[in-house]
Amino acid sequence: MDYLIEEIKCGITDGGFGCGPISGNVVTTIKYKDGNKSSYLSLIEISGIPEFHLSDNDIYDDLIKEEFTDEYQELLDNTYINEFNGIELGEYSELFNSLSNAKELDAKLIRLIILITRCELSYLDNLINQYKHSYLSYLDIPKTDIEEDYS
Repeated sequence: MDYLIEEIKCGITDGGFGCGPISGNVVTTIKYKDGNKSSYLSLIEISGIPEFHLSDNDIYDDLIKEEFTDEYQELLDNTYINEFNGIELGEYSELFNSLSNAKELDAKLIRLIILITRCELSYLDNLINQYKHSYLSYLDIPKTDIEEDYS
């Protein structure tokens, strides 16, 4: 069965101040439909390290607000995934090794969320418009900078 990319959101958290300024994290959420069920796959890239979340509801606004409350931590704990349909979702080196053995559509979905997360801001709107409302099997997902590094 094919995945329909229904919606894509991407933004940067505000960051903060610790022992100096702390840059924001990039947050991307893709709403995709697999048959009759829609799900939300989210990626938070924290200092170059990917953290994936899967949910039945849109949690993008909560992730982008990044309010460090007990409720926010519970949301992160309840939606965090380290595996997606057999793909190990660790650091990028582990992830790209795992993609080579994955089903094509699952690998494309992971590669797409990484592409959106890591693209230059000037390309973001064009990429989102290019990929949303499309079936994943018909899409070509180019390698990202980080995938090239690990290839």
